[in-house]
This record gives sequence, C-alpha cells and structure tokens, in this order.
Amino acid sequence: MTRAEAIEKIKKLLRMKRGGTPDEVATALRLAQELAEKHDIELGSLNPDEQAERPIHHADAVHGARVQWECTYAGMICDRFFNVTVFQTVTDDRAKYCMRFVGTDWDTQIAIYVYHFLIGHFRREWKTRRGRCRNRQAFMWGMYLGLSRKLRTRQPLPVQTPGIIAVDRQLARRKLYIQERWKLEQETASPDSDAQKATWKGYVAGQETEINSGVKGNQPKAALIVDASRQLSFA
Repeated sequence: MTRAEAIEKIKKLLRMKRGGTPDEVATALRLAQELAEKHDIELGSLNPDEQAERPIHHADAVHGARVQWECTYAGMICDRFFNVTVFQTVTDDRAKYCMRFVGTDWDTQIAIYVYHFLIGHFRREWKTRRGRCRNRQAFMWGMYLGLSRKLRTRQPLPVQTPGIIAVDRQLARRKLYIQERWKLEQETASPDSDAQKATWKGYVAGQETEINSGVKGNQPKAALIVDASRQLSFA
C-alpha cells in the first residue's frame, strides 16, 4: 500500500466514527492509528472529509478523414459547459482525425455522450430548417451561438469575495495535463462569410435545443445532465 492509498484508507476509517457502533468506532480508530504509524502520517493533519482528486485523462471521439462543422461546434459546447477541455487532433497512429476530451473519467464519459447527441441533433436541424440557405457552417455556428447563450443564462452567478481570485483547480490540472503532452495551436471556428440568414436560422434552432430531453435514454448519465447550468464554464 502506497502512502497516498494509506491516507485515503485512514480518512475512510475516521469517517466511520460518525455512524458506527462504539465497538466499530474503536476498531476503526485503532486501525487508522496503526496505518498512520506504519506510514509515518500525522493523524491530526488529515481532514476525513477531503476527497482525493480524481485523475485527469483523455478520451477520443474518432471520426475519419475530416471533422465536420457540427462536430467542431458540439465539441465547443462540451468544452464550455461540461467540465472538460476539447480540441481537434489526430489519433495516436495518425490514421484519423478525432476530437480529444481531457478531464476526469466520469466527466469525459458524460461530455462524449452529450457530444454525440448534439452532432445528431445539429444534423437533423440542418436537414429540416436549411430552406434556401446553403451555408452549412454558418447554420451550425448559429446553433452553437444560440445554445451557448441558452446554457449560459442557466448558470448561477459566481460568488465574488473581495480580495480573492477564484481558481478552477480542475481546469488548471487539465491545462497542465495538455501542456505536458501536446502543443496546441489557436484556431478560429467562426465562418468567414457573413451569411446572416443561415446564422440566424441556426441561432433559433440552438435556442430551442434542450440537451436534457435528448439524453433520457440513459438514466445514469441523464441524471447528471438534467441541469446543464450546474457545470463549470470557462470562455
């Protein structure tokens, strides 16, 4: 057992004193003390309520010879509202393009689940609403803008404390994870042309999009996506 594993085991034992019988509490405290002495850990320095940070990793949504615009904008939605960092790259064997999701294991699972739902939704909206507008990218861009605005209005306002700058620790961990592995370049995803009609149609479609209504088929994940405003956001 490593020192880190011992610390988490001790914290778990210390938490038992809140709901166990007197004998269970006494046994838990004795085991915690033995572990602490074995690994040279000061019991008084541990906070039983402090949970270990989940490790950061990455997962890919693999595509093919190119990544379509709906995939790019769906990835941008996940990046802004679902506690992951998303960027376009190639697979490790450089055979295909992919969208790479960086975050904890559970966050990347949820983000990729939402990502695939949005891709399908964006495509369906384009087929039913495009009318005479031919600019697919502008329409998808409009959907991204409309949905982003909708999700942003659902987010709670951050609590401001004078003299204190709020730091998203997990975001900092994701940035460090990326910096240690890849060199990213800044890219723009906004359309070059001023296709206002297509953009406006897409914006309306984005405003009417409900992410939670599209993921009810999987209840464990859906339970965590019902209110997108609970997610951390960064621009």
